[in-house]
Amino acid sequence: KKKSKSKPKGRRRLSELDIPEERVELTDPALEGSAERIGTEDSSKLMWRRAGYVRLIVSRVKYKVGAGDAATIATTELPRELITRSLAAPSLLAHIASDKFCDGLPLHRQEDRFARLGAPIDRGTMCRWLEELGMAVGATVVTAMRDDALAHAFCIATDATGVLVQPIPTADK
Repeated sequence: KKKSKSKPKGRRRLSELDIPEERVELTDPALEGSAERIGTEDSSKLMWRRAGYVRLIVSRVKYKVGAGDAATIATTELPRELITRSLAAPSLLAHIASDKFCDGLPLHRQEDRFARLGAPIDRGTMCRWLEELGMAVGATVVTAMRDDALAHAFCIATDATGVLVQPIPTADK
């Protein structure tokens, strides 16, 4: 009886991929001069550049606030993300969406291409990312467009009926 390979569990280890690396350090301006730096908290994302993948390392600075037993540790907050807790940076999400919707490249071909580039992403993951991007766009951009139209448009009219609208016939036609 053959032993089947177990499905991997947990988040992918981007540090094991043989791709270039870029580091971004986030600091807290309010604590920078008044608190002692005690280290960083690093997380990795997969980013896209024209030549291929780049591993983006977001390094959040940790500070020791106060002294003695009353000291606490404060970490710089993460900026808002398009998709929370995602492996993909915004540049990779934009690349996948533009390949699919602008260039007509299906996700199964993108999956094959990403595997050849050395960082395989399955099409199910890309599909979930695109769905969440669609929800984010619907919740932000479309709502902003509607609010702007209601605030500034002279006339808003739509007619989606397929029936020809004619006047009611009278006695003198």
